[in-house]
Amino acid sequence: MFGYDLGIDLGTSRIVISVPDKGIVLNEPSYVAYDIETEKILYAGRRAFYLQGREPEGVAVAQPIKEGVIGNYSLTQQMVRLFVSKVIKKNVFKPRVVASIPALATDVERRTLVSVIIAAGARSVCLVEDTLCAAFGAGIDPAQPNGAFVIDIGGGTTDMAIISQGAMSQNETLDIAGDSFDAEIIRFLKEKYNILVGVRTAEEIKNSIGCAVPRDEEITMNAKGRSAETGLPMIIEVSSNEICHCLKPLLS
Repeated sequence: MFGYDLGIDLGTSRIVISVPDKGIVLNEPSYVAYDIETEKILYAGRRAFYLQGREPEGVAVAQPIKEGVIGNYSLTQQMVRLFVSKVIKKNVFKPRVVASIPALATDVERRTLVSVIIAAGARSVCLVEDTLCAAFGAGIDPAQPNGAFVIDIGGGTTDMAIISQGAMSQNETLDIAGDSFDAEIIRFLKEKYNILVGVRTAEEIKNSIGCAVPRDEEITMNAKGRSAETGLPMIIEVSSNEICHCLKPLLS
């Protein structure tokens, strides 16, 4: 095989790369740790994600992609180059890339994404809307004559579309998604229990016990954080129905 064909999902919270016949070969948080003076990336992915809140002097941790679009061109280019080189290793042939993009992205945002991926080492780039990608991933045939309602909840945006006969007849994008849920959980725990937790803890709570409707059998988990009054470590028990109530306004 001469070169690689890659599928890339550049999300606000995660970057996923897949290869035909191999499936997903890379799934990393879309975080970078970089030198503030030079803007050179030191770490990317999980190492940068776990460094958040513990950055040494002169180093910052950032998400270069915000709400599905590129917020920092240089950091995004370096991050994509790093992850693509991880996948293709020392292959001398540049890969062809299919990348996902929000359905309502502007022409400028589309050109910027193509430019970033080309600058990161791709030979050619084809953009496909997020909701169409989600339909394929869910096993829906987009060419079917009847409509399918697809809701793709990402880190920065929620994309919704009616897909029929290979095209989107209606689509809408909301700026309420996974990151908004994390922020709401952090706020809720501070107000109710006077405890300060980080983004990682909030995401763990969301993924472990979060729900859109109350569970018949309530489940709980322990959350670690710091007291907002004393700054000392503390542990609280959080229930699934509490998180459901907390997220209800956003889900509505």
